[in-house]
Amino acid sequence: MRNVSGQFHHICQLASIPLKLSTDAGPFLVLCLRPTPALVAEYRLEQQAT
Repeated sequence: MRNVSGQFHHICQLASIPLKLSTDAGPFLVLCLRPTPALVAEYRLEQQAT
């Protein structure tokens, strides 16, 4: 019974890796892909002009 429990623990650890990576990737992409402040300011000026 110990062997099955050890294998299950190993499988759970392997399955948790993609989950951790995906939860870390979300905030990372938000920080990397957000527009620069200059672009945001330019966009706001264009919106106010229309």
